[in-house]
Amino acid sequence: MRLIICILLAAACAALFLIFGLNRSAAPSSGAASSPSPAQQAEPSAVPKGVPMGRFISTLGESGMDCEIGEVTMLGGNDFAYPLTLPDGREGAELAVRTDSIGRVAECTLSLPYIYAGEPDASFSEITSSAIRAEYRRREKADTALVSAYLNSIYEQLSDDLGISTIDGRKIADAIESAYYSRKNYDKKAGAARFYCETECAEENEFAFTFRVIASFNYSN
Repeated sequence: MRLIICILLAAACAALFLIFGLNRSAAPSSGAASSPSPAQQAEPSAVPKGVPMGRFISTLGESGMDCEIGEVTMLGGNDFAYPLTLPDGREGAELAVRTDSIGRVAECTLSLPYIYAGEPDASFSEITSSAIRAEYRRREKADTALVSAYLNSIYEQLSDDLGISTIDGRKIADAIESAYYSRKNYDKKAGAARFYCETECAEENEFAFTFRVIASFNYSN
């Protein structure tokens, strides 16, 4: 009888071990439950610096530039051109854009053509001289306002990515406006950007000029 009781007790202990031991090993520990998966542990990739061309042009169109931006023309490779319609009807104004391998604007060039035959001399009547000067001043005011809006839009979109300070932006804008009037070149680096302007005289017409403002951006810094 004592042997039978021992066998029954051993069987009961084995059953209890199987029931509670297996349940405990099947349940995940608190540490395992809280451990994130490799996918959860991976941090999101950084957003690339810069602005895609489409958004760049759209923002320019809302910047206060007094012109109409036309349909884009692909020049080849990563080069594109947008014709600009100016309020005074001048032809040849253009915005050229170069993108990098992932579609960000890497360089943009604003070109503004104009005619300047010098200030009127004594051979012109006072009425004619006044009209010529007024036309020059009107064109100059319109062009410098358009250039200012163009630069401000660039600063708004890219100053954080390229490290362009507000002070540098203002100085560059003032210097470029001065270069427009003097028809001198200007070249300045600010952060990871470079701003350059020039005035070119047409070979076939000594009174035909084109003022260009070129901004290029280096996102690798």
